[in-house]
Amino acid sequence: MARSHLSGRQVRSASPVQGSPARLTVAVCAGFGTVAHPWAALDAAGLTDQTVVDLRLPPAQSTSGPTGAASSGSHARANRLRELRRAAGQAKHMATACGHRNALLLPDPADPLPGEWIVHLARVTPVGVLRPDMAALATALNRPRNQVLRELWGTDPADLAQLLRAQHAVLVEGPTDRTVFSVLLRRWGLGHCTVVTAHSKVRLAALRALAEQLGVRTYVIFDGDGGALPPHAAKAHRVLRTRQVQTAALTATLPCPSEQASWGCGDPGVVGPHWAAWQENLETELQTWPTFLAALREQDADLSAKDAAALGAAVERASLTDLPESFRQMLERLRVSEQRT
Repeated sequence: MARSHLSGRQVRSASPVQGSPARLTVAVCAGFGTVAHPWAALDAAGLTDQTVVDLRLPPAQSTSGPTGAASSGSHARANRLRELRRAAGQAKHMATACGHRNALLLPDPADPLPGEWIVHLARVTPVGVLRPDMAALATALNRPRNQVLRELWGTDPADLAQLLRAQHAVLVEGPTDRTVFSVLLRRWGLGHCTVVTAHSKVRLAALRALAEQLGVRTYVIFDGDGGALPPHAAKAHRVLRTRQVQTAALTATLPCPSEQASWGCGDPGVVGPHWAAWQENLETELQTWPTFLAALREQDADLSAKDAAALGAAVERASLTDLPESFRQMLERLRVSEQRT
């Protein structure tokens, strides 16, 4: 069908369908290389028939020099999110007013994706279009649907966008994990893997289930939380119980081959084909990497400070010849996974 342009918005010609509000779809395109908006795949999935299409332009570039660039960060992202939410509402309103069945929003490849759009998502790939099934996700996670939605809605929009546009994602708990593994993966020849931060074990499980449902291959890395407990007995019991419950809830959602089936919170670290867990945390493992520690000392940085920039620079400078075996096993598992696909 022909497309007509209207102030950045495209309207697909079709006979109007009266009497019902338009359905909003947010299409995330992945795996098309340099093709920004693969219309053939969208047409084949029926996403452009009787539809108002809002094709987002890239965010405007700042022309205010160094000052504007320095201030662009979180403020610019917040502005872009507001713009995207407004565009989605306008596209749906226009489609309803025109009597069309669908409103299709195509964010720019660099755009964030707010968590509340999960229920409107369509991940468009060269092999087809996949939509989230929230009932199936809730069943897989053994949690109420509303709890799963709330967890996904709380995902950072930039992290969610990265995950859904990836072909292979490494899911980690915190920002220091992401920095360390982003550098390691690049140095190991696996720079095409996307590292995504979940910020909690509960969200790790939800994001992994969503990604797998939408065709994104994942590898999960998390803390085993076997570290020291508070000195007060009652508080130590509560902390330990929380760690055990959260870790068990996560591993219950993960594939468990025989070598990982009996693993539990605080056990020695384990590396499997789909996930890996430290005995304590990332920082404890990094303490066993001599050239990394030397590179960190050269910056007058301290591991306990969890300075992501300093850790990333130290990983960049460290030798891979004395890389701890746990890291080496994880990287090799990821390489094998890539070779199988």
